[in-house]
Amino acid sequence: MRSWRGCALASPEGPRFSRPREGPCFSRPLPDNPFSWELYRTHGAFPAVLDRHITEFYSPRFASGAYYGQQLGVDTMDILETIHSGDERYQRMKDQAEGREPLEDSLFERVLGEHEALIPILESVFADKQELFPMNVPNCTVPEVPPDFVLEMPTCATRAGCMPIAMPPLRPALAATITRALYGVELTVEAALTGDRQTLIESLLYDGCVLELAQAEALADDLLAAHKGHLPQFE
Repeated sequence: MRSWRGCALASPEGPRFSRPREGPCFSRPLPDNPFSWELYRTHGAFPAVLDRHITEFYSPRFASGAYYGQQLGVDTMDILETIHSGDERYQRMKDQAEGREPLEDSLFERVLGEHEALIPILESVFADKQELFPMNVPNCTVPEVPPDFVLEMPTCATRAGCMPIAMPPLRPALAATITRALYGVELTVEAALTGDRQTLIESLLYDGCVLELAQAEALADDLLAAHKGHLPQFE
């Protein structure tokens, strides 16, 4: 499950002060990822992707959008602002790739993170450096999750192959959240492969972002209409 990228050690008391955030995901000062700290205090695991991402997997918990005195998607993690920023970034990358703009110097100074890691991974494999990378791999080290699911986890890139690192046991509440999200992906894939509208509606309800059948039906119809050219199986 792409959102569970590992844990970071931190004080169980959480942050002692608030600090301002910058960028499209944070429209005004926020406490330092309060939900992530809540998960840590409750379950002993701190999500590496922080609140901007982990809240997606707890949709019913934030069904009204209320988020520690703010409104998700409006006051913080502004949806339209994030989309606009992504469109601008894509256009800038496109212009650079096609030679209309010079390459940014920062592209040559990036460290490992969420950018493309293929070249460092290949280097580690061919030189047998045995370096660790976050990779999407078939689960073989987390017994609480079915083995045929793909998880993102610390993986050692070696000449013998990419070896997932054994992870600590998951507490039941975390295992349930991860497994539920994975089965939600299975349900969505089934809807796509079969072209069945009702299965698509069920996948939207299962996800928890919408809680009523009428909302799920309307959202499904809007999605199918917007992507009609790419989804002939639903016709």
